[in-house]
Amino acid sequence: MNIAIIPARIGSKGVPKKNIKNLGGKPIIYYTINAAQLSNVFDDIFISTDSQEIVDTASQYNIKVPILRPKALASDKTPMLDVIQHVIEYYTSINKIPDRITLLQPTCPFRTAQDIIDATNVFLGDELDSLISVKIVPDQYNPNWVYKTDSNGILTLFSGDDQPIARRQDLPATYIREGSIYIFKTTTVMNYNNIYGKKIGFYEIKRDTVNIDTPQDFIKAETLLKINQNLLP
Repeated sequence: MNIAIIPARIGSKGVPKKNIKNLGGKPIIYYTINAAQLSNVFDDIFISTDSQEIVDTASQYNIKVPILRPKALASDKTPMLDVIQHVIEYYTSINKIPDRITLLQPTCPFRTAQDIIDATNVFLGDELDSLISVKIVPDQYNPNWVYKTDSNGILTLFSGDDQPIARRQDLPATYIREGSIYIFKTTTVMNYNNIYGKKIGFYEIKRDTVNIDTPQDFIKAETLLKINQNLLP
């Protein structure tokens, strides 16, 4: 069984009620629900929320929310692992333990159904514990060119090397988490008490995306929609 988890609590300090805030004529969470549904790779889509308002919003798009997330798991300090384990416990209680879980954060509205399909195919093509969506780090921020200070205020290369790599062409590709797709086995959570495990694959997203956490992020999302109407569902 393969499920998608869309975590969507109602509270948010940066952008109030951001998961259902209107973006391009739709609540932000709709973009993720729509991509998950169109991908057609999931046996079930689970909205993990503490809010009846979000339940009602999800129901407009044919998503039923069987249980609410406990308030104890809905603070801004709640680890995502706890939320995922709560969902696993629910499926265990109905004897439908998933083999594979895909975490789709609604604050990343511009991942597409094709992204989900392609990332899933990468995950299934290798013996991975997990897979995350990534973006490549621009050369000027490559860790092999980044310095940090020691306790005496002396600069040292973040990579630990004595000297920086001289030529841009010789820099190894490095990546940062993009945030919109996390795929992992349920056994990874059980065996490692995290969603990553030891063998982590990646799916690179090359276009501009956004993870909405602040009002500035929301403005960027609106701008991206104006520039690229293809982002509209």
